[in-house]
Amino acid sequence: MHPALRPYYDHVIPVFWPWLWLNLVRFALWHMRTGHDALLAVDCFGNIRIVRLSDEPKPDDLYTYEAPLMPRWERPALSSDLPDSLPVQGGGLLIRSLYGVYTVFYMVRERVRGPPLDHSPLRSGGR
Repeated sequence: MHPALRPYYDHVIPVFWPWLWLNLVRFALWHMRTGHDALLAVDCFGNIRIVRLSDEPKPDDLYTYEAPLMPRWERPALSSDLPDSLPVQGGGLLIRSLYGVYTVFYMVRERVRGPPLDHSPLRSGGR
């Protein structure tokens, strides 16, 4: 006897254990056929009653994985937003312009959010 079935057998009068066993087998076959989980109630004579049923099981084919035609390690551009190779000419210009844009926005952020440079936060009042 499986340990999970012990509470059922403890509740049933031993004379009716074969009837309980038959009902448990019937329920197991029904469970395998439908895939529904259920909350069971057992009386002292071995009769099984389904109290609550679970929702229908979801189909297994909701998502099917389709493998890519080419692995990403063979073509790095497939796994990134970047092109296969960055242009060799003008690469320094690109970096310099991005640095300039970063510097401009950094200075604007400091002017908007930072305290004034000539005012110390420790001083209070009109001193």
